[in-house]
This record gives sequence, structure tokens and C-alpha cells, in this order.
Amino acid sequence: MDIITSRNLNDFDERGFFIVEQKISSEWLNKLAEEYEKYSADNPKWFQRNPHLKSDLFAEFVKQPLFVEACKKLVGPNADLHWNLIANKPPFQGKEFHWHQDAQYGLTEPEHYITCWVALDVVTIRNGCLWVIPGSHKWGRLDHVLLRETETFYAGRLAHDVDKKNQVPIEMHAGEVVIFHSHVLHRSGSNLSDKPRRSYICAYHHCNLIYLTDTGMKGAEFPILRKNKVVGG
Repeated sequence: MDIITSRNLNDFDERGFFIVEQKISSEWLNKLAEEYEKYSADNPKWFQRNPHLKSDLFAEFVKQPLFVEACKKLVGPNADLHWNLIANKPPFQGKEFHWHQDAQYGLTEPEHYITCWVALDVVTIRNGCLWVIPGSHKWGRLDHVLLRETETFYAGRLAHDVDKKNQVPIEMHAGEVVIFHSHVLHRSGSNLSDKPRRSYICAYHHCNLIYLTDTGMKGAEFPILRKNKVVGG
């Protein structure tokens, strides 16, 4: 049975994103939470880049069947992990993140890729869920400016002249996964709750891509698929 349905694929084409019906299992969520606590003890920043390079568990997680199927249907028969990170917006302290396109964080050729955003906790408007603009992936790559961290925003790239009138929140249960196009405009709110808001984010790209710029996000060409077969599977 397909994890990613024809309706999901249609939503991806038309809206640029979809939420997968099948969740990450509670067993995996518990493993990720335990590993995150160990990993973050020596890495206190609000996000950690490419944790798969330091953890066998995270390296195994990025090859979940859900992600493999997403690669086959949305990337192609030869796919690599482009980058991945763990993000934690702490209670009452987690800041907002600007409107941006993921494709602006390290330009590549080919340019398009997919991002799989995994909710490790319940994600709501109050604790800093994602907001997206449906259909914005059809606008192409937009100009961005790099901004420094402030009291209310994390440092990051901000897209110019964003028309926000059609923005929608993506509230999620723990274990749910939203998959979106690298050109979809999205942001996240601040965490005003008394609980952490944690997520695991992994992006997948065609193999043998050319990096035009490097922001430290690339996944060291970590292979996922070759000729539609899982590498190391």
C-alpha cells in the first residue's frame, strides 16, 4: 500500500505541500527524543545541522520508508540526503523564523528538492507551528536578504515582498510529517507555550548535484537511492 497517495502528489503539484496520512511510529518518536537529549547536551543551539553525521540512529532515521517513497515519487530513482537538522523552540523562548524558501539556503543545480518536516511534539499556533503560502512554489526562486538575530526573530533569510494574505497554519500531531517543495514560502511562529516544540527536518535532492553556494547545510552527499533501490538497505 502506498504511503504517499495520488491525492498527495496532486496537492504537491498544486499547493506545493501535503501532510502524509501515515505517522512516524511512537517507537521511533521515543528513540528520537532519547537520542536528541543525548545529542543536544553538547549542542545547546536551537538547531543542529546534519546530526546524521554524528549519530547512527539519525542516519538510520533519514532512510525511513516514508522518506524513501517520497524520494522515489518526488525526486527520482537516484536521490541523496541534501541536509537535515533538529530544531527545538524552547518554552516561552522559541523565536519566530522569517518567511523564506528552503532553496535559498545553499543554491544548487538542479535547484528543486523536497523538505520533510517531522513534528516530534504536538505543534500548534501557540507553540510555533509552520505557516505556508499554498501555491507559492509556482512563483520561482525569490530574492532574499540575510538578517541577524533579534529579540523576536532567529537569524535567517527573509524573502522580499511576500504576499501573505493566503497564508495557512500547519498544526500537527506528534509523528505527523509535512512534505513541501523547496520553493514554497513558509515561516514559523514563536513558542508561547510552556512545552518545547521540537522537529526533525530532512531534505532530499537528486544525486550528483552541483553546489553553487555552501552554507554548511549540505548532507555530504549521503546516498539514499540508486536506481530506485535503498543504498545499504
